[in-house]
Amino acid sequence: MKSQSSNSHESHPSRLALVPDLLWNPPDQDSQSGKALLISGGQIDGITDAKALPGDVDRMTFPGCTLLPGLIDAHTHLASWMIPALLAAGVTTVRDIGNDLDWILGLRRRLDADPRPTPRIRCCGPVLDGEHVNWPLLGEPHATAEAVDAKIDLLAAAGVDEIKLYVHLNLEQVRAAATAGRRNHVPVVAHLGGVNALEAARAGVAELQHLSGIIDPFDGAHLVDLEVAAKTLTAADTALCPTVVVWDRLARLSHFVSRPDPRLRWVPDEVRQAWDAFPHRHDPEGSRGRMAAIEEIERVIPVFYRAGVSIIVGTDAPWPYLIPGFSFHDELVILHRAGLTPAQVLTAATREASLRLGVDHLTGTLEEGKAADLLIAAGNPLSEIEDIRRVREVFRGGQRVDVARLEPGEFHPGDPVNASLLAYAEGISRPK
Repeated sequence: MKSQSSNSHESHPSRLALVPDLLWNPPDQDSQSGKALLISGGQIDGITDAKALPGDVDRMTFPGCTLLPGLIDAHTHLASWMIPALLAAGVTTVRDIGNDLDWILGLRRRLDADPRPTPRIRCCGPVLDGEHVNWPLLGEPHATAEAVDAKIDLLAAAGVDEIKLYVHLNLEQVRAAATAGRRNHVPVVAHLGGVNALEAARAGVAELQHLSGIIDPFDGAHLVDLEVAAKTLTAADTALCPTVVVWDRLARLSHFVSRPDPRLRWVPDEVRQAWDAFPHRHDPEGSRGRMAAIEEIERVIPVFYRAGVSIIVGTDAPWPYLIPGFSFHDELVILHRAGLTPAQVLTAATREASLRLGVDHLTGTLEEGKAADLLIAAGNPLSEIEDIRRVREVFRGGQRVDVARLEPGEFHPGDPVNASLLAYAEGISRPK
């Protein structure tokens, strides 16, 4: 992350009123007008009538804008260059769902100590895989259930927030992981391979990524009965993080290569070159299969939502053309296109995500005592979801992020995610 100007955030008085045209507090279906949000010492003091504000309270007004909680991207793999872009898009909390353990814990410590506003980080450490590891710099192999059990004890002691399981684990290992997670009070989430969603939910997996174990991402085939899956996931309280946008990018990679997009200013040249070199653009048959899968995934998301399955929002940035933060906006639009209302989509991206990530005491709603993690968007995303892209202001812990002065982060080839991208693009590491 490049050094920001010393004016990258402003010191506010002890008490400040933010006065937008509209204010939205999830899970409300509609926004409210005539309201002001009071913040003090980095926290929310409450919501009050804008006309009843005391005269000695400083205020900032935002005509034509909607104020809502900061966004939560529940599925990323962080590299240091991504931090400014996330903030610029209004993502104030992020979950790293697979990375080198020492690297991600070090980044979290550095950002926690940084006096400038930075996103809150939740992390899983490395992805736990079977004997074969798709991403050697981000995952670790395990031959037995006992090995998985022991690794989770170590990761929990190191301070991870959750555990991420990957595609080559068998059912015995998944069950052992869920048991170890409960013992350590650390939730277990999974990108499934040979294990299906019913088995994972019954084992105690808290969350499934990409609708894995439900829909085949290569052709859209059902891996389980959808009605049974919906009932099973609801009964087990197993959430879904669909990340439809990553399948969209992989299916249409040739569409994005060299396509003008002003948001690409946030992406280092080295990463863009790696994206362009991904082999998926030369696989038309695979693209057709992925497009069929996307259609089916979008069709079933509202089915699961109506059945009571918890839906949260993630992107899988920075895989190809997933611009950190801004691809989160894209995912929100996709979820709305799939059939969720703007309020349902935004609740999934704020309140529901905060509950699932264990930070609901800190963020996710505009409640007194919570951190003032805020996004102010021009227009009204509750009536037009595309307005979420029109970021006007961002606050993190009560500090204003001067988005106009943010600079793209620096590329460090040694960051594990950067190295993984480059290795994959160069054909050095290809998942099986």
